Order: sequence, then structure tokens, then C-alpha cells
Amino acid sequence: MDSNTKVTKNNFEGANFLLVSWVDMVSNFSLPEDKNIEIFTLLGSQYKENTRHYHNWEHIKAMIKGLYDYPDEVNDTLSIELAIWFHDAIYVPLRKDNESRSAKFFQEQLSPYLPIERVRKVMNYIEATKNHSKTSDRDLQVLLDLDLAILGQSKSIYKNYSNQVREEFGYVPNFLYKRGRKLVLKNFLERSIIYQTSFFREQLEEQARENIREELESL
Repeated sequence: MDSNTKVTKNNFEGANFLLVSWVDMVSNFSLPEDKNIEIFTLLGSQYKENTRHYHNWEHIKAMIKGLYDYPDEVNDTLSIELAIWFHDAIYVPLRKDNESRSAKFFQEQLSPYLPIERVRKVMNYIEATKNHSKTSDRDLQVLLDLDLAILGQSKSIYKNYSNQVREEFGYVPNFLYKRGRKLVLKNFLERSIIYQTSFFREQLEEQARENIREELESL
């Protein structure tokens, strides 16, 4: 797939979605078949960890589907996809370095097969998912909005998401969890905008703010 074009893919359904999507993505660069399967299997073992209730394969699947459905042009589809696949590869609740460790994991697995410029870009994209700071990079805006798309879903979907996040921090006492969760939610509400692309802002911004306010009231 040309990386300088609008994403136009069929949404493969069922159990094969992730594998088909992965194979399609890596066809854009030279990756030995054995290494291809090895990395996909390794990612699977990470995202299927039983401690993951939200940051798992379903989250990756939702982001990939969101990218496929994104109606506007992107400049570098491959870098966005690579960042999606690897941005939560390492996820340990309460650690502050999950994103940097995930970026390093990506570098270790794929740097021999990609130009150094793309490796650096993808690593920067992965690390940017830590704080979701404002950026002028349009492709990075798409990635960050995809990562936050869950915030603007229906109330029932958002409620399930917030419950899943709480499960991931199940060993944290309730008063400590509420304190930390409130800080995260207030940070989003205090932003002038949550979503950086006009598409996601028009579709999800209002619902996201309503969902966040309601969760804050419940804490």
C-alpha cells in the first residue's frame, strides 16, 4: 500500500482481522516470513496478558479499524499503523515508562528492516501516546485521536471501558485509584480540545466531555 494515500481498505471481520491486517502492513517492507510470524506471535503474547482488560488486542483492533475508516488523507499510513501495533506492547499499570519501553521494543524488533528515519518517527509517535500533547504533525494527530476515540463512545461503551481500566489497576486501593483517575480525567476536561483532527472533534468531542464529567461525578 502506498504510504502517501488515503486509507481505503475493507474491514476484515472475525478472528483473522488482526492477522490479515498485520500481513498486509508488513508487505510494505522486506520482512522475512519467519520473523513476520515471530513478531506477530510475540505481540499477541503481550496483548493477551491476563492483566490486560482494556489495553489488549481489542484496543489495537479498534484503532486499526478506525484508521481504515478515517475519511481524510494521511501522509504516512505505514508509520501510523506501526505505532498502533506497538504503542501498548509493554503495559504495566503504574509504571511511567510503558511508552518508552514499547518504543524500544519496536526498535529492537523492526529497526533492521526499516529506514532509520521511519524507525525514529515511529518511536516518537509511540512515545507521544503517553501525554497526547498538542502537535502540528497531522499524521500524529490521527494516531492520538484514534487512541482516545474510546472517550467519545456511547455511555454504555464508555462505562465498560472505565470498568476495564479499573480492573487493570485492581490491586490499587480504591482511594488511591480515584485520586489518580480524577487527575487524568480533569486533565482532559481542562484542554481546549480533546481531539486534534476536525473529523474526530466533530464526531466525538461533545460526547467525550459528557462521559468524562459523568465519570468524575461518580468517583
